[in-house]
Amino acid sequence: MSIPSSPNSLLSKEELLLRLEEAEETLRAIRSGEVDALVVAGEQGDQVFTLKDASLPYQILIEEMNEGALTLSPSGTILYCNARFAEILGLPMEAVLGQSLLQFVISSDYPKAKTLLEQRTDGKSRGELTLSGGKAVEVPVGISLKELTLDGELRLGIVVTDLTEYKQIESELEKYRQHLEELVTERTVQLEAANTDLLKEITERKQAEQIQRQLTETLAQRLAELQTLLDVVPVGIAIGHDSEGRVITVNRLLSEWLTAPTGTNVSLSTPEEERQVSYQVLRQGRPAQVEELPIQFAALNARGVRNDEFSIVRSDGRIIEMLANAEPIFDDQGYVRGSVATYVDITERKRAEAERDWLASFPERNPNPIVELEYSGVIVYLNPKSRELFPGLASSGLKHPLLASLEPFIQKFKTGESETTFTQEVKVGEVYFHQTIVNIPESERIRLYHVDITKRKQVEEHVAYQARLLANVNDAIVGSDVQFRLNVWNTSAESMYGWKAEEVLGRNGLELLRTEWPQKDAEVMRSTIAETGRWRGEATQLRKDGTRIPVEVSSMVLRDESGQITGYVSVNHEITERKQAEEALARQAEDLRRSNTELEQFAYVASHDLQEPLRIMSSFSQLLQKRYKDRLDQDASEFIAFIVDAAARMQKLITDLLAYSRAGHGDTDMVEVDCDRLVRNLVKSMAVTIETADGQVTFDKLPVVTAREASMIQLFQNLIGNALKFRGDQPPRVHVSAQQAEDEWVFSVRDNGIGIEPQYSQRIFMIFQRLHARDKYAGTGIGLSICKKIVENMGGRIWVESEPGRGSTFTFTCPFKKTSM
Repeated sequence: MSIPSSPNSLLSKEELLLRLEEAEETLRAIRSGEVDALVVAGEQGDQVFTLKDASLPYQILIEEMNEGALTLSPSGTILYCNARFAEILGLPMEAVLGQSLLQFVISSDYPKAKTLLEQRTDGKSRGELTLSGGKAVEVPVGISLKELTLDGELRLGIVVTDLTEYKQIESELEKYRQHLEELVTERTVQLEAANTDLLKEITERKQAEQIQRQLTETLAQRLAELQTLLDVVPVGIAIGHDSEGRVITVNRLLSEWLTAPTGTNVSLSTPEEERQVSYQVLRQGRPAQVEELPIQFAALNARGVRNDEFSIVRSDGRIIEMLANAEPIFDDQGYVRGSVATYVDITERKRAEAERDWLASFPERNPNPIVELEYSGVIVYLNPKSRELFPGLASSGLKHPLLASLEPFIQKFKTGESETTFTQEVKVGEVYFHQTIVNIPESERIRLYHVDITKRKQVEEHVAYQARLLANVNDAIVGSDVQFRLNVWNTSAESMYGWKAEEVLGRNGLELLRTEWPQKDAEVMRSTIAETGRWRGEATQLRKDGTRIPVEVSSMVLRDESGQITGYVSVNHEITERKQAEEALARQAEDLRRSNTELEQFAYVASHDLQEPLRIMSSFSQLLQKRYKDRLDQDASEFIAFIVDAAARMQKLITDLLAYSRAGHGDTDMVEVDCDRLVRNLVKSMAVTIETADGQVTFDKLPVVTAREASMIQLFQNLIGNALKFRGDQPPRVHVSAQQAEDEWVFSVRDNGIGIEPQYSQRIFMIFQRLHARDKYAGTGIGLSICKKIVENMGGRIWVESEPGRGSTFTFTCPFKKTSM
């Protein structure tokens, strides 16, 4: 309080001196700190402000708090401050007391400071200012003001909080937020690109696998059909596999004729000591040169051989008369790459011809039926074979099945319209005969020669049956001439397009089906057909009902012996279901890509939004624990410890969640990763952990795989780390091995730890799934989930085999791409 001086006070000199002495003593006590008061120099002299009953609140609030504390007069004069406020300003306390608070406010904040001091709603105000002290350093502070009445006089109580550290943290957080947003944006772009590439790769790989599977199945089917056809036809077939006829394989019939095991190389072009079969070829009784043989001649001269007759002398001495036809086989560039030949056993025919020539003058000895009759139908001669085979022929005359079709020929012979010899086939019962009709005009007779062709007819019927099978294959077979007039239209084509064969044969196939190819495929098709004579691709064609269907077309150019194009044939397969499946797969892949993108964006955003409040909570709870650890009771300390531990665990969960969302992707492409070097370095980096656990980690020679190196490090680190953590009573022993399967590497990480119950073998790979209490085994339960995601992103699988108390073996696969041991 102030000590006024009044001119109306009439005191004696002695009283004035006494009072002056008391005043000086009071001022001395105030200045020395013996009395709670403040002396402020003003225009009217020194004024004294006492601080009654201030010892308890000021010593607790001012001396112990980390914030600055002030008491101001209504005009803003600093009547009292604690040491913390002077420290904030960087000034000694005596340089602060008695000064106006506005003196320490920077000029730009001066209006705001006056507003805080003058506008006090309900006696309170709050805000932020920037102060400048003795070191000329600007200090951001928080101001909390409240009106106080002390000894009947108005005072302003202020608490000042230094915000320097908070502002720095806030600035760093803003920078980190901006940096994280940039990373999220960059990562989103990378993920979209990666997912696009993955979708394209999956689609192309699925298409390739499906096409390859279909081609393999079709090829196997065609090869089986071809092999069956080659084995059942009554013709010997040989295939030369090179341009000189050095390697020749034959079908089953020809191998039997040559007494050669199936699959044997029967070529005579190989050196004699290397031949796998022994036989000799004679031409007109002399040994034939190898280059004269049909299949070698066709390959060496690049032209066909027609109706070549020769004899084969087998190793057992048997002679087989052969009739051969051969053609060269050309590759895509027009070079001879082999040849093919057909052989017919004409031994019996040659014998029959010889006998026929010999017996022609001796009808009685002819083993075939010979009949002679007049134009009137009267039979004048039957040889013994005719009488044997047809006992009632003489009495039946032209009514007999053997002669029933002769009337037209006899009429021609009678009128002299023709003297030509005719041939026809007749059937008597179940036997077919080739009948030669010879006119003998001078005696008005005809002579009939017969040959039993029943076996040949059976072969022809079999060939016709094979043709019917071809006509009814599942794929549509469409053929045309060079003007694209349709001349082949099997039953599958009828079913596929809706037109019957009689409706389309002779019509222009291009106009009928209106085939359309993608522009690029049309250009490729034209050039490929021109170069190779073959083409395979996809197109759309028109059905009879007006709908268009997608088809897979295999086209081939047909040529005659001179190489001229005679027509075209194509095998067409409807692929509507396959196209629908491809579209469904593409939609599913797009949905999966979008879902993955949204999930990863959610993980990034959620984790970022959680980190900021969690860091503040963690920091202040730790600060609270540090400052008031010895001032709070046991329950409060325990509660604070719970908060600190929970915040730490939450931060670990968020960090692991971010790691899970990033697992298996990374910022780098797939490269060759030396797993042997990687595990060796990893074991060195984990040396302290291994030594602490008294453990041992061994590994076999590990391969090089194509993967992301960071992902492989994380994968092995998690598996080996788990093996060391979940150990039993014995010191942990961990062994890493790998073996090559058909199309992948199979890695194993085996330990002797506590093991896993079989019912939990799938659950452990789920995110945040734990099998043990947190106080026994630390962790968030996300490590194996990360392993599973890394392996599956590589296209592999992961599983565990375990027995409680006897350890576990974690196994994962890595697709076999470009690898080596």
